[in-house]
Amino acid sequence: MNGVPGYNATIGDTLQSVLSSALNGAVEALATAISVWETARQSVRTVATGVAGAAMQSTLNRINAKYQEVPLTPAVLADMSIRNLGTESGIDLYTEASYSGINRQRFDALALDTGESYGIIDALRLWHRGQYLAGDYGITTDELKTVIYYSRVRDQFIPDLLKLSWDTMSGADALNTLVKGKASSEQARAWWAAAGNMPEQFDVLYESAGDGIGIEKATELWKHQLITTAQLEDIYGQSRMNPRFYPVAELTNAKWLPPYELKAAVAAGTVTIAQGTQWMVELGYSADQASAFVQGAAIGTAHKAKSETEAIILAEWEAQIITQAEATTALESLGYLAPAIPFILEAVTARRVITMRNAAINRLRTAFIDHLVDEATARTELGSLGLPGVAIDQFFAAWTIEQMTNIKRLSAAQVGKLVEDGVLSADNAVTRWVQMGYLPEEAALLLYVYPAGSKAPAGTVPSVTGVPPAPQGG
Repeated sequence: MNGVPGYNATIGDTLQSVLSSALNGAVEALATAISVWETARQSVRTVATGVAGAAMQSTLNRINAKYQEVPLTPAVLADMSIRNLGTESGIDLYTEASYSGINRQRFDALALDTGESYGIIDALRLWHRGQYLAGDYGITTDELKTVIYYSRVRDQFIPDLLKLSWDTMSGADALNTLVKGKASSEQARAWWAAAGNMPEQFDVLYESAGDGIGIEKATELWKHQLITTAQLEDIYGQSRMNPRFYPVAELTNAKWLPPYELKAAVAAGTVTIAQGTQWMVELGYSADQASAFVQGAAIGTAHKAKSETEAIILAEWEAQIITQAEATTALESLGYLAPAIPFILEAVTARRVITMRNAAINRLRTAFIDHLVDEATARTELGSLGLPGVAIDQFFAAWTIEQMTNIKRLSAAQVGKLVEDGVLSADNAVTRWVQMGYLPEEAALLLYVYPAGSKAPAGTVPSVTGVPPAPQGG
């Protein structure tokens, strides 16, 4: 092996002697030369290369296979300690550590230094919870420091770590403040950059932020030429719609007649039954329902015309413009059955008689209330209309009360005129005014408005003096 570059003859010869002793069973010699053994192993890794290195490694492998007493490293034992694997593995960790020259105190110190905490960022979040939330949702400052110490961060950097406990708003939130007018462009850009975003990307993302108006409403405005095609496509783009659907979106402004308007069009005759049925089917109605709906609208028109024609015929019969035979023929042409026609005409005749009788009764009532006819005359006339005595008595029970309250009296101005003309005395006039509701003192003042006898011929003596009778009724 002397030909191997970098080969150390002293180490190599010693290693060869040790290995030979181990293979020949001289374990004691191997134990006494353990330090040389370890040096040799490191030498193989760092010096020997190529064929020499492979040969030396092969020799070591055979020795390790024969003597399997190599102890676990103290680092492995410390890991087993914090994972509670000592009992489960059947290995006494302190004894095993002693094979590497580590006593109990040093092993405990090594175990304390072994393992890692959870992430510092997560610890900072928990610390924030402990600072601002009640309950067991966070950690204390001392607990945070313990986590930091296990991360191997030096104390001088802890203040910087604490700054990481605060989050700035996201770039999307920063854009949103500007879109909604809650921040200036300068402030929004500062928040955007603070969130770690590239300032050069702000403008293009701002143009893409927010929503446009509704697609259907935009299409309607475009159809009415209130916005341009470019504006429409800009709104479409803001909706995140794929451009291949733009032509379909332009159809969202299409309108169809709703059923009630379609019914009116069929009834008016502007739409045929066949066309109306087709449109109803296109609206989603089944063929039988569409046909029934449209047929009903068409029949309704014919029925209305029939009803109007019938009303004209009966009105002329009621006015006696046409004869009963003519009325019968006309009704038969509308589809009425002959046996039913006499009943229809009799009902119209009865209606005419009732109308005429009620008009006569109303005229008699007015004449009686206005004192134009007396009760005896009015009763005789009512009897001539065929009214029974009980009905006549009921009429007069009400009419008599109406007549009592239907009394005409002189107005205040008329009384004043009669006082001026010397027809009424001043006392008589004052009494009448008081009866009309004037206060006595105000009634007396009216004499200044209407001076007694001021317009009467000289020497005229009032023909009406004294106190007038109390008014009756109205």
